[in-house]
Amino acid sequence: MEHVEQPLRKKIEKKEEIHFFDLFDKEEIQKLQDLFSAANKVSSVIMDLDGNMLTRPSSFTPLCKLILEKTPKGSPACFAYDQFNKEEKDLNNTMVSPCSLSGYWFETAYISIDDTPIAIWQMGQVRSISYDINQIEGYAERSSIEKTEFLHAYLKAPVVTIYEFENIAKLFFTIANELSEKAYRNLQLNKQIIEIEKINTDLAESEQRFKALHDASFGGIAIQNNCIIIECNQGLTEVFGYKREEIIGIDIINFIDPDYRDYVQEKIKNKNEKAYEVMGIRKNGESFPVRIQGKNVMYKGVPVRTVEFRDITEQKTVEAELIRKKEKAEESNRAKSAFIANMSHDIRTPMNGILGFADLLKDPNLSEKEQLDYITIIENSGATMLEIINEIIHISKIEAGLIKTLTTSFNIKDLLQNIYDKFLPAIHQKGIILKFFGINTLKSQSIKSDQEKVNAILYYILKHAILNTSQGGVELRIMEKNNTLEFTITDTGAGIPKEKLSSLFNRFENEPFLEKSHESRGLDLVIAKSYLDMLGGTIQVNSEIGIGTSFIFTLPFDFDKYKEIQEKTVNPSALNVANIQDLKVLIAEDDNTSALLLSTYLKPNSKAIIVATNGEKAVEMCRNNPDLDLIMMDIQMPVMNGFNATKAIREFNSDVVIIAQTAFGLSGDRDKAIDAGCSDYISKPIKKEDLNNLLRKYFQSKL
Repeated sequence: MEHVEQPLRKKIEKKEEIHFFDLFDKEEIQKLQDLFSAANKVSSVIMDLDGNMLTRPSSFTPLCKLILEKTPKGSPACFAYDQFNKEEKDLNNTMVSPCSLSGYWFETAYISIDDTPIAIWQMGQVRSISYDINQIEGYAERSSIEKTEFLHAYLKAPVVTIYEFENIAKLFFTIANELSEKAYRNLQLNKQIIEIEKINTDLAESEQRFKALHDASFGGIAIQNNCIIIECNQGLTEVFGYKREEIIGIDIINFIDPDYRDYVQEKIKNKNEKAYEVMGIRKNGESFPVRIQGKNVMYKGVPVRTVEFRDITEQKTVEAELIRKKEKAEESNRAKSAFIANMSHDIRTPMNGILGFADLLKDPNLSEKEQLDYITIIENSGATMLEIINEIIHISKIEAGLIKTLTTSFNIKDLLQNIYDKFLPAIHQKGIILKFFGINTLKSQSIKSDQEKVNAILYYILKHAILNTSQGGVELRIMEKNNTLEFTITDTGAGIPKEKLSSLFNRFENEPFLEKSHESRGLDLVIAKSYLDMLGGTIQVNSEIGIGTSFIFTLPFDFDKYKEIQEKTVNPSALNVANIQDLKVLIAEDDNTSALLLSTYLKPNSKAIIVATNGEKAVEMCRNNPDLDLIMMDIQMPVMNGFNATKAIREFNSDVVIIAQTAFGLSGDRDKAIDAGCSDYISKPIKKEDLNNLLRKYFQSKL
């Protein structure tokens, strides 16, 4: 960034009189701003302290252009919404902020001399892949823009992760701080010029010499006559590593790398005054990038040529890094685009089965067998779609940092048995074998860890192995090693190419390596590896084409010596949920389809069912019906959510059974529901048997 310095165009006695472009070249600053925006896929603009634009905006989004058009006074009025107090903001640390008009992420930095700001640099206008439609509508109202038009423009902004934006912000503050330092140096140059003008006229020759040496800016400066150096400054000795007495009298071409000397001599011959870049050579033989600019001047009454040599090694390094980051960002965007395209295809495939066969069921001439076959296809397609959605939710939560660990005691044998049972239909259909070894060798089957994540890790790695195996089988072996469980999952599948192993666990980069690649979306191993990292585990993969693959992974854990795992018992009389009758039920649900489904499930067990479409109405209906037996409480509702509605109900009714229901399924939702006062928790899509189990649990007295 050295090339953005310049001497002041006018004398300035006080810092308050400084204008930004008194210190910087406007075109060079514009180039720097455009380069930064293009390299990082962000918008950028430099403004004065009142919010007026000093530079042309770089890469402004359609939404922000629209907001500026709608804002009565344009840029200053828009800026006033988000103007920050420099005493409250640490300019050396990133702190991602949402714009109060657009909702986009942005960052702002002062460009200052000492503690006196002279300009404000703002960058951002990017968004997260996820967004809250209610917040978006709020921004649209604040900006006086029609909501649909606002959302359409909002979605055109570049998408980045919080991690990517924080890294961009760090580079942004580094450049802003460097510009502040250069502004200070240029101001110091102005002070030197003022001092020089006060020198006695007897020092005119020294003044002329000083001006000739510093006519451009700080750097290595030489005065040459017919290519022989007759004067130089200290900067030249520092750039090339010579002493001053070694420089005077030598040919200036000796400072140029031999491969570039003909080119430089041609520039000298043509009296070129534009800056250009070549490779210089130091006294120690080191070659380095240098920027050269020459100018013909009079020195002691003789026409000579002043030449500035500027070491641009640091600048080239920064440029290379910007290019590298730009290419990496583009590669990441391409991978994400491919991932989204694949997800779109994978979601449409089961959706096609659901909608297609649902349409066929309308045919009144279908046989009973055909109807059952079509219903089975719809159920299987629905299960496939649910699994796709669950994987996307897992990845989204991991990306957003919403995943927390929750240590509980659980029976590892029961967990593995449940996983085995889930895979039985798949292994029978494929005609392969699934075996588990080593469970009974553990000194205790009750362990402490995060049950949900341990289950997901084992499920996804086994799923990958089973899908990758068309004959033979899959084996899981477990053994204890110093408070660590070591699992080995081996398959006899096709194997994974060695060149693909390094990206096997990388988000948006891995690929399914299956004969039927549509069976895997490449997310299972990514999720498993992310959960392993959270639990402090390790994993390694060995694979050979045509022979199979082994996943060896470890999980830290503690044996629970004080907890006895109770065997599950089933009361035979509880098996027939039809014996539960005469319940009075309130369904708090804003979605008509979900409410209808619950009503259908509960109708055989109920004498009355009432429906509330938001939390506020649910509280009112509960107050007016003190004899309610059961409330099915949706968590995400308008006006008042399910958590707050439950808290309000518990203030006057502590007996009614409240079952929380939600489509989010985030870790900790059950605990939040219980803390709010709910009796239990069920996640959507709600299965009839899961609902019946809850009825058995809370209404045994009615059996």
